[in-house]
Amino acid sequence: MTTAEKITIAVIDDESHVVNRIALAFVWESVNAEVIATFTESRETLEKLPYLSPDIVIPDIRMPVLDGLALFERIKPLCPYSRFIFMSGFDEFQLVKKALQLGAAAYCLKPVDDEELADALRKISKEIESEKFSLRYILESVIDGNDSSVLHVLASKLGKIEYLNRRFILACSIGDISSELRYYTKFISIKYDINTYFYLIEENGFIKSPGFQNRTEGLLAAERIKGFSWTDADLDETLGAKLRMLSRNVYSSFTGTMLTGMHSDSPFFSKLQEYGKSCDMESMLSLIQRYDDEYAKEQRNVDEAIEIYNTVMAAIFRSQGQVFEDAISTPRELASEFSTLDDMMHYLSEQLASSIAENAGLPIANLKSAVFKDIISYINKEYCERITLQSIAMRFSIAPSYLCQIFQKEIGMTFTKYITRLRIAKAAKLLSETDLPIASVSDESGFSQYYYFAKVFKKTMGVTPSEYRDAQTRR
Repeated sequence: MTTAEKITIAVIDDESHVVNRIALAFVWESVNAEVIATFTESRETLEKLPYLSPDIVIPDIRMPVLDGLALFERIKPLCPYSRFIFMSGFDEFQLVKKALQLGAAAYCLKPVDDEELADALRKISKEIESEKFSLRYILESVIDGNDSSVLHVLASKLGKIEYLNRRFILACSIGDISSELRYYTKFISIKYDINTYFYLIEENGFIKSPGFQNRTEGLLAAERIKGFSWTDADLDETLGAKLRMLSRNVYSSFTGTMLTGMHSDSPFFSKLQEYGKSCDMESMLSLIQRYDDEYAKEQRNVDEAIEIYNTVMAAIFRSQGQVFEDAISTPRELASEFSTLDDMMHYLSEQLASSIAENAGLPIANLKSAVFKDIISYINKEYCERITLQSIAMRFSIAPSYLCQIFQKEIGMTFTKYITRLRIAKAAKLLSETDLPIASVSDESGFSQYYYFAKVFKKTMGVTPSEYRDAQTRR
């Protein structure tokens, strides 16, 4: 187990000095554990222990009013995943034997020997880790939809938890909220990955209360958690769908919403896919840059973010004659790469800008017309000079109107757009590789006016020339 997955402990004994001896003197860090509660009387234990869901409970087997054995029988159904290590005297073996028959994990003789307790804790910790891995595996299988039979296994496991009573609250958070649930509701916590937790929570109104909702918003604002989502649930065939929904909704912080489903008829997606198919990097970059301004009111969620990322990166790789093999397929993968949608959009803008700068000139071999090959070859060499459509037409004895038609037919863009692409690529190279003043970069790239250069560069690359240079410097 990692340090983040410390075993949680509750100690119970009617003698406070025994509780203090175990809770305070034992070196819990040596077994990667921490004491989260101590109790000295049975009634308080019955009231509060189920809400704490400790991994291990260490009670005295003989206590007044309600001894440890009777306590175990009453509380075990409410803490189905808690393991019990009983403390007992030499003359209490029959009670210990019965406790072990009822499902206790181990016992230690009083006064408790530190090494004996540590050995028991290490052994039980491995069992707990195995059980948690089993539940985590079942959750992953249900969410990924790889094996429908495991849903019945999960429902069977959950059906043994007395307080769920079939109906419960199913919640998910990026970051642990166990401390916010303790003392308020009974719950089971299942760690799904390095920072994502699922919770099976008694439906007692706490999660739905304004107080808890305000507390959750405070946790998000303080960045103690990065996402939270919950839904009503029960042990039927909808459980798998609810788990899959939560696994996406919990990443609401990524896009700022908690919507489900993909808005596939979005104008943004239609344009993005259209530009992606034709590898029109400039139009894709412009669309990405305008996303927040023009498409802010469209439905957005983590599924859409995945689609945007994969569409853009696939187009970039295709423009380079390569196959994009690292597509992101799950919210977890996306959130591990980027913190927010803005971070992802900024990254895509940088990648598109780099692609525009690196792949400006057309490969001559791909052209069909021999005359047009000569024209493109000449432009690729002389674009930094003061060449125009008219001067090219005159040089190759072609009417300017016919030259326009050839450009559209052969490469699907105008002469102006093609030569601008070359000049912007040259400018990007100079900005990243030299210390030339930006005005000199403009002139060296073939632009006659600095103001026009700055305007076109911003429109094409999404940033000003100085911002582009700064970004390249930081790399």
